Amino acid sequence: MCQQGFYSGIGLMYAVQKLASCVMCRFKLMEIEAGRRFEGSTCHMCEENVMAGGDADAASSGSIFVDHDRPSHLQHAISHLYGDSLFSDVTLCAGSEEIKCHRNILACSSSYFLVMFKSELGESHQTKIQIKEMEASTLRLVLDYVYTGKVELTVENVQSVLSAANLFQMINLRDGCANFMMHHISEDNCVGVYFFARAHECHNLAESARQLVNAEFEAVCQLPEFLSLPADKLVDIISDDQVLKLTLMCHQLSSLSISSKQYATEPSAECLGKSSCLLWGCHAAKSFLL
Repeated sequence: MCQQGFYSGIGLMYAVQKLASCVMCRFKLMEIEAGRRFEGSTCHMCEENVMAGGDADAASSGSIFVDHDRPSHLQHAISHLYGDSLFSDVTLCAGSEEIKCHRNILACSSSYFLVMFKSELGESHQTKIQIKEMEASTLRLVLDYVYTGKVELTVENVQSVLSAANLFQMINLRDGCANFMMHHISEDNCVGVYFFARAHECHNLAESARQLVNAEFEAVCQLPEFLSLPADKLVDIISDDQVLKLTLMCHQLSSLSISSKQYATEPSAECLGKSSCLLWGCHAAKSFLL
């Protein structure tokens, strides 16, 4: 082996050793073996440059070309394959619609699909995979994101896209949807957004919605969304550790003609109507304070 080849081999071995410690960099190993180089950190887990051990040798043996346009060209080519259904090897089915896709692209974009295709489950060998409880329009929006990096969000579709992103473990897409919803919280929807965000672990969105509920509770508690809450969610809202808002609920209770004995204990199923839930919850808060 020539001296140059020997040192190049050392640099590659160093890169392989670093990548072996981080499964998130497994795809980048192929690029290194092909003679390409990544700039900066390979991922959040590897803070050092993957080619740090070979910098001196690379500088002495020649320069390294980095094609900065390649990511956008590659994204465009992948989008073209999807749009024209070229070289597809798996079909995702939602409802009556079938969408041709590529296993490697899905696996690179979603831990959900990566685990599915690597496992011994039946789906790993099937050419058609049924995505249950998801509308075809939602699945297409998610696949638009997978193949183009973009998706058109609207007030009407954002919750279904966020739920799908959560299922497929596409965290960036989920957070993008949550950020969109953050700018569309209002008194009319803040209660529903709060519980939706909690269910999908969107903590910042849940906190923003809860703050609006607390700040505008006098108006929120009179809206249909609040009045239709089941008892457990009503207790969640009124049990917030903000005495000022609990005091406000008690003040509202004082204007209502209600027997304290009627709501001193948890109401029966017959009492869990819209207004009954609110009155019982307010009385529970009042009893706690007194």
